[in-house]
Amino acid sequence: MKKSVNIITNGTPYSAEVAAKVNSRLTEYGYTVNEEFSHDAEVTITIGGDGLFLDSIQDHDLPKMPFVGINTGH
Repeated sequence: MKKSVNIITNGTPYSAEVAAKVNSRLTEYGYTVNEEFSHDAEVTITIGGDGLFLDSIQDHDLPKMPFVGINTGH
């Protein structure tokens, strides 16, 4: 079974660019990047600011998985 990862962005062009790079690298390492949030993922990566990071955890009912934030905010 392939390991999967969630990537959530704040929708800005820079965050989308970073997400594409992260997605490409994860795919090279054999991960599947989910198009929709999956509670079965190994980890969730948020690409944006602090608000996106906190909202993502709350919006998905405090899932039992690690969250990693890549700050592209101010």
